[in-house]
Amino acid sequence: MTFQALSLCVVWLCLLAGPALAEPVQAPGRPAADWQATARDLADRQDFANALRLIDRRLEEAPEDLEARGWRARILGWMGRWTESEVEYRRLLVRAPNDVDILTGLGRTLRALGRLTEARELFGTALKVDPLSAEARQGLASVREPGRHLLTVNADTDRYNFTSLGSHAVGGVLRST
Repeated sequence: MTFQALSLCVVWLCLLAGPALAEPVQAPGRPAADWQATARDLADRQDFANALRLIDRRLEEAPEDLEARGWRARILGWMGRWTESEVEYRRLLVRAPNDVDILTGLGRTLRALGRLTEARELFGTALKVDPLSAEARQGLASVREPGRHLLTVNADTDRYNFTSLGSHAVGGVLRST
């Protein structure tokens, strides 16, 4: 085989393999149609870019797939793309307002954005929907307002009377609001 023929073969192989190289790696033993399992495997490996590409392709095929939208919102959050994650969760919330996973996911997203009051409301709503939800309970605890307490301790050693039985050199007051 001549050098030109070999070069031509290499070029053809690259052209044929190029699109396959851009595709996310399929999990071994999983069919391509099982996009959720593949997305989960990619997320477990923290290959969020490929997981997002896979999910975006799924949404091109089925734009109303709520499960794919949920995955997209989650992965955007894991990538730190909180604003985009919020948009996805809000789109989902319109379609499934009592879904605990969506409520807690949006709550986590808002917490990451520093919007604690909104996050607190969402975690509270999730707990009303499912009082046994550990994730909603933990989320609510993570955004609980700090207690407001004032402890005042004073020492009055200048006027302390060694002869009086009722004298106190130290006093304190605790005020909670």
